[in-house]
Amino acid sequence: MKRAMNFLLAAGILITTTAQAQSPSWSDAQAEAWAVIEKSWLDDSQESGKWLVEYTDEKYIGWDDVTAAPRDHSTSIAWQRLDSRRSSRFWYLITPLSIAVEGDTAVIMYYVDQISRGVSAGSGRSILGTVEVLIRDGGDWKFLSTIQFTPKFNN
Repeated sequence: MKRAMNFLLAAGILITTTAQAQSPSWSDAQAEAWAVIEKSWLDDSQESGKWLVEYTDEKYIGWDDVTAAPRDHSTSIAWQRLDSRRSSRFWYLITPLSIAVEGDTAVIMYYVDQISRGVSAGSGRSILGTVEVLIRDGGDWKFLSTIQFTPKFNN
């Protein structure tokens, strides 16, 4: 009986803390910026090919831990087109960790859990830490920079 009570207590704590983690109190600006992240992932997962073309500023710079150096806007578009021919995202979950908005700039940190399939060596499940910088341009949020990395959990 004591074991069952401990289990129920642990389950209750887990459910309560999970619910709090997934329903943060955001300002309207934070919610608006996160909605852009969500929409960009949805569009990209539908393989529309418009993520880097429509969502990013022409000064965009991206860097991840599988590239030697940051890539500018045109280079990022070229690599995305190549990568989309080699693999596709099968499933993903994005979870916000932190959103800071100051004026027309937003810095959003979140993690990605995704499964891809295809012929590339990167196929399979991956977990990524992501930092996005968005700027508001004429009322619309545009990506200015992305940094993605594979977290090291056992350091």
